[in-house]
Amino acid sequence: MLGKAKTYLEASQRLINTKDESNMSCSIAFSYYAVLLYMKFVLKNTSKRPISYDIQKWPEEDMHRRVLQEIENRIDDNKKGRDLKDRVTALHSKRVDADYSEQIFTIDDAMTCKSEAEALIGILRNLFGNLEPSK
Repeated sequence: MLGKAKTYLEASQRLINTKDESNMSCSIAFSYYAVLLYMKFVLKNTSKRPISYDIQKWPEEDMHRRVLQEIENRIDDNKKGRDLKDRVTALHSKRVDADYSEQIFTIDDAMTCKSEAEALIGILRNLFGNLEPSK
């Protein structure tokens, strides 16, 4: 999942680099999915009640909420957990709009979402430690 999360962030940036606003909805979706995949990676690799990828195969309609809930349940500081949940939920809302609304998203919208995704991954690293394997 870690590799996929990184690939999604890179793809988001490549779409932004096209400067074609018709690509920005996909860029926003990729930014959100990078965070979702990174959270799944954290859940598998954390020392705080890890959950294997096999067990993380929750029903699709429940999976996004469940991953975020499991992450929040493993954050000791309630305020930090709520803040992370609120920010991920806001990014998820942007992704839903990007996928299903008629709204036209700008390059600035896509850049903001990608920056937020990178920030959220940084927060997850701070909260759970750097779980990424050494190179």
